[in-house]
Amino acid sequence: MRKLSLSFLLAISLAFPSLHPLKVEKGRIVDKMTGKPIGLFGVNLFESHLGWAISQDISVMERNLTAISQLGFNALRVPLNMSYIEPALDVFPDNPSYSEIMHQHKLKDGFPRFLDALVQKADELGLYVILEFHELPADPWRYFAGGQEQLRGSGKHGGAISWLAKIEEKEGKIEKVELDWDKANEYVPKALAWLARHYKGNPTLAGIEVPWNEPVGGWAEDENLYYKLVQACARAVKKEDPNRLVFMDVQDWGAGVNYLPPSSTWRTPPEVDVLFPHFYFGMHCPNTPYEQALRCAVANWTSWFTGWGKPVMVGEYGVAGLNEDWMRKHIEELKKFYNLAVDKPDPSLLHRDVMRACLEQWKRIGIQGVFYWAWWEGIPGRAEGKSDLTLSSGFEALKEYADSFKNPKLTSADAKIAVICDISKRSQYGSPQDLLLISDILIKENATPFHTLFLQAIKEKGDFLSKRKYQKVILLADGLDEEFVKSFQKIGKNIFIVHQLEKNWVNKLEQFLIHKRKP
Repeated sequence: MRKLSLSFLLAISLAFPSLHPLKVEKGRIVDKMTGKPIGLFGVNLFESHLGWAISQDISVMERNLTAISQLGFNALRVPLNMSYIEPALDVFPDNPSYSEIMHQHKLKDGFPRFLDALVQKADELGLYVILEFHELPADPWRYFAGGQEQLRGSGKHGGAISWLAKIEEKEGKIEKVELDWDKANEYVPKALAWLARHYKGNPTLAGIEVPWNEPVGGWAEDENLYYKLVQACARAVKKEDPNRLVFMDVQDWGAGVNYLPPSSTWRTPPEVDVLFPHFYFGMHCPNTPYEQALRCAVANWTSWFTGWGKPVMVGEYGVAGLNEDWMRKHIEELKKFYNLAVDKPDPSLLHRDVMRACLEQWKRIGIQGVFYWAWWEGIPGRAEGKSDLTLSSGFEALKEYADSFKNPKLTSADAKIAVICDISKRSQYGSPQDLLLISDILIKENATPFHTLFLQAIKEKGDFLSKRKYQKVILLADGLDEEFVKSFQKIGKNIFIVHQLEKNWVNKLEQFLIHKRKP
């Protein structure tokens, strides 16, 4: 029998990947070949834009991806440093100048091949991939972009790839560095377009994230400019690969907690397929009593994003923020909850219970994908000085939810209950009032999945509500105009008006939820 060359076998493997392409259909992410809803249970690769970008060691990468797959995950969010895709204006890996520019910054020129190997290995292991720019070329001293960190603060340029930086000098020294947003709006879409073109039609890529990781300041604080930026990036991806899913990071550090504009919820570009916010338990619900947070705070936050017709996945979540300050604030609750005689609980107990709480609430509210931050030679891996390529310190609990997320029984598109409130009543930072109290009741009564619809969107979209087939609608009327509340009551019989100062409102809402509508 004639022996087949390795290159021929590789070509066959690339031509016939093992994963099926995905698409969005009726607010759900589905397998394009079977039509079945699919979920992504994933991790972020901590090293892909850091140590791996520098070393480009394929054997290390493959060993890590194999371990990730064996632990039950089926997806990767792959952070990239844009410097390795576009090291200079309009210079991409297929440009003859690419290698020379990388070498000028004392960086290897093999990262594109390393990334191809990563995508190929992911396909072999059944791992979907989402690519995103975690860093832009805007830091003159960034080591991982070829810079000298020791020059940071000296007023001297560190030599890093940083052509997207707006640099102000005084008396020959660098005084201020910030991202050039106008330039970013022009050139980041080009870099994303290169990725879309390079991986066109490859089903291993679940999607490409826009515009980049956790954009803050500048255009990210203006909803019209942010809409423009996101749309430019999404259009660039779709132009090169019309069927490629586009994931959108939302405003305000990717979490929409301090402010949640329409451009991160109900007024997103049509080219965006999936909302991709970030959630950290210790940061985003610090005002919620611990036991209540474990029960409902995660679902409350998530419901802000689920009612606008697009699937939602959580791009990052984890235990960041469960620090000493958080411990001090909640120590009495923790001592009682864990029956402690000491002033600090075992971190593994916190990890276990917080992870279970997040995943249980996301499962119940119909989230189709979650990506833990981050895999670093394991979880917690090197974050706790380990390199065991496994789950430890309470994170073993993640494995309990692998099958539930990979094969979802419900999605957020299946919601039959909606809560309507003013956006100011959403209980940001988990204050135990307003929407959070309603979310708590919905969770207790197994009334999930549910959507939160903001009054501002209802008014803007006009007949928006009439197009939804909700079985029950709850209106949080506190702070609303009395005439509006009266007019709202005329919509139908399955509406419950909540006045939280009213006595027994909780019992009345519970009865409303369990009451079956007569045919």
